Amino acid sequence: MVHFYSALLVYFTSAFDSYLLKWEYKLLGHLQKSSKIIEVGKAVVELMCLVYSRKDTTKGTPIHSQSKAVKQLLRGNKIAFVDELFKRTDGYYAGNTSKKWMLTKLSETILEQTIDIFFDRFNDLCPYNCTTYSSICNSVKRTSLEVTKVRELSLTSILNILSLAIGYEETTKSLIVSLEHTSNTDETLGRTYNLFSRLRSKERTSFDYIAYDISSALQTICLQLVEGSKESYPILYQYSSNKGYKVALRASIADDLNIPISDVKAKLTAFANGGISGKDKHPIYLKFQEESDRLRREVLSHTASNNAWLLEESIAQSKRNLTEEIDWFSLNAEDSQSMARNKSSVFFFLWTYYERLIRQAMLKVIPNGIEVHDAVYSKDVIDLSVIENRIFKDTGFRVQITN
Repeated sequence: MVHFYSALLVYFTSAFDSYLLKWEYKLLGHLQKSSKIIEVGKAVVELMCLVYSRKDTTKGTPIHSQSKAVKQLLRGNKIAFVDELFKRTDGYYAGNTSKKWMLTKLSETILEQTIDIFFDRFNDLCPYNCTTYSSICNSVKRTSLEVTKVRELSLTSILNILSLAIGYEETTKSLIVSLEHTSNTDETLGRTYNLFSRLRSKERTSFDYIAYDISSALQTICLQLVEGSKESYPILYQYSSNKGYKVALRASIADDLNIPISDVKAKLTAFANGGISGKDKHPIYLKFQEESDRLRREVLSHTASNNAWLLEESIAQSKRNLTEEIDWFSLNAEDSQSMARNKSSVFFFLWTYYERLIRQAMLKVIPNGIEVHDAVYSKDVIDLSVIENRIFKDTGFRVQITN
């Protein structure tokens, strides 16, 4: 699908960026032809959008070496201006094909200037209605986001929203934005990756959406699948069933390590999905990781014994090169970390299949709900017990839904 505002943004910003790069910041002295200057400006904008496609850009974004924008900017010997706009790691990532790219202070300033001017001239640049794009607007999942609120978001989120905008409502001064699945994974077997997945939770709720979260979704689903008890999984059992315990546990680790609670949450999530980095930094980290690792193997073994179809689908979704000799029934620790990582990838697609069943049940009682990982967002106020009862009726899982 071609998103009109994405094309418009690139067209406008490439022209404006070209002006800034050539005449205000004097970075394109080696180019004289207007067509070449515009061409470079477009490549810069496209690369900026790629770099800012992640929620967290502080550690850089892997950009493929064969990216059209990268090849355009690095062509020839006159590439000094690229280092003025982007920082690149020396090493390669993701199969030796990508370096991590970041914006410099200069390029962030240029991008901010461009976005400000784009919105200042928005009504002049954009059509006042969706008539021209009515066939697109009426055939896709979509939502409306007020332009004034969009302007208040991070640059990353603004660019993501504009890249998926397909129309404009003059009466409400809102962008019509696609909520279609944007990943090559099968959303019917797991998670849906849409625009809301790219926004932070506070940004989603800034548009008056309410989050209906599945509390500790991974632990809740997996423990119930294998009938894990408090005795066999003391930390994970309480973590999934006792909100007060979970809050206190995170706060205690954060206080001990003098780090934000958000960092603790991210680390525990990583352990739950097979990560091991940093497990020795805190005693609870170590215990949480050990229980999570054991639970992962038990879930894989249980699935191999009881749901061969789901195991095969999860293997296919993981796109890992796995040998047929793998013993999925074994509860023993893997012989190598690479094998553990491969199994963890399969495990992710396995448990998120059940997460998707739960979200589908939630959508039956949450009007116009938007799926986001382990939550459904809606502007309607729904009694949490109604959602929980529907989930149990449809899936057999007992879950806690929180806002």
